[in-house]
Amino acid sequence: MKEKEIITYKGFGSDMKCFGEFQYEEGKEYETDEVVKCCISGFHSCIYPLDVLEYYPPYTYTYQRTKYFQTIASGEIDSNPNSSDTKIASSKIKLDKYPLSFAELAQAAVDYIHSKIKYTNSERSIYKYKKSVSGKSIKINTKDRSEACNRARASILANISNKSTVDVEGMNSIAASTGDCSISTTHDMGSVAVNTSPRSVSISNEYDSAAVNTNRYSISSSKSPNSAAINTRSASVSITNGNRGSVAVCTNYCSVSESNDTSGVAVCTNNYSASLVNDFNSVAVNTGTGGEIETTRECSIAASTGNNKLITNGDKSIAANTTNTAIGSTIICNGNLNVAVSTNENSEIILKKSGSIGVCTAGNSWVMGVKGCYFLTQSNKINGNHEAKLFLVDGRNIKENIWYHITEDGFLEEDPEYEPDHKE
Repeated sequence: MKEKEIITYKGFGSDMKCFGEFQYEEGKEYETDEVVKCCISGFHSCIYPLDVLEYYPPYTYTYQRTKYFQTIASGEIDSNPNSSDTKIASSKIKLDKYPLSFAELAQAAVDYIHSKIKYTNSERSIYKYKKSVSGKSIKINTKDRSEACNRARASILANISNKSTVDVEGMNSIAASTGDCSISTTHDMGSVAVNTSPRSVSISNEYDSAAVNTNRYSISSSKSPNSAAINTRSASVSITNGNRGSVAVCTNYCSVSESNDTSGVAVCTNNYSASLVNDFNSVAVNTGTGGEIETTRECSIAASTGNNKLITNGDKSIAANTTNTAIGSTIICNGNLNVAVSTNENSEIILKKSGSIGVCTAGNSWVMGVKGCYFLTQSNKINGNHEAKLFLVDGRNIKENIWYHITEDGFLEEDPEYEPDHKE
């Protein structure tokens, strides 16, 4: 008889280690002979996809970008009956599908919730309120493991219980769910999907829409132009993938805000998080203490007050980090005529195109650039004033693609043995 297999989900740091201990490899299967005890021994994973964000948020506490896998748990299986999530331990585990994007993780959560909504006739007779006047409808569902679905225009749907789904396909509609493990979805223009509970998904797939989720380890995704995806809880993901004028905002730790179109803004304001924008005329702002901020088109701005890695890939872009800590940050400019600004010690600036400028106002930092770029530094106060110094990477006095250490006096000292902590 074939042993029972459970589809589960698991997260890893970029080094593919589980909490810095057991080393995994993609596509491999593992087995243990020890007694399996959830939270103590065995291979751990989560049945509900978003539960994995509680244990492995988008960025780990060591500032590694998390990889998510669909796994298959089998053999001896144990769970914690007192736990509020779906974490299990198993004696066997296989890394099946890898790596999963946030969109795939969200879709897996959607599929999981829908699989749990199975009604009997008595369950379908739960309290519902429906009013329909000139195509305007209201539908309310307050039962566990329930569903409210409306396809009319200018509609409002509300589901306030656990393990539920709310679906709207009409224009100018609102879908709201306040239960655990829930889904709020809209598929037309001018719509709002709101979910205020953990382990949930809010998705709006038309332009001029908003997907809002205000609790932890959840995903809000808006995939149309002029849209906003907002998530204000820890270990969460807010993504917009539509055209112009989109905004993704996440205001808590271990989170990712991603805007992938023209004139988009991605903002993340807490620890070890990422803000990514992938089109021109965009702004990525991260005020936390870790993670990565990246812009990929011209005339973009990447700004952070945390210990982040900032990357600008477009021309005429600006990357600025103003934190004042001992950990420092890394700024990488891949475009032409970029400006990189760092005001904290123990930082790194890398300029990869001629004509770019790196500004570093604190000593004990490192810079590297190609021929034709500039570095502006400043010394400690001399007679109450700072002295600015400008260096040109000319290939002779200042060599290209060589690390230089900025001294407290603002001078550049060649340091070819320097090994940065980051990986490009």
